[in-house]
Amino acid sequence: MDPVYAGVGIAYMLRGSSSASNEDYTLMQPPAGEDWLIDGPHVMIVAPWDLDPALYSTDHHSGGPYIM
Repeated sequence: MDPVYAGVGIAYMLRGSSSASNEDYTLMQPPAGEDWLIDGPHVMIVAPWDLDPALYSTDHHSGGPYIM
């Protein structure tokens, strides 16, 4: 069951994290030829509306906010 967001939520990861893919959360290893995605400490925001990809990058190397 997918989560249902009724309002804005804020979370933080003081130690950061790593993941295999920014597009497929089920992957246990990065796709062939790609590296693990390493995120430093960060804040996450969830909202009940979609964010416009024309305004926010999906590239985690962009140096600014990005949509995951």
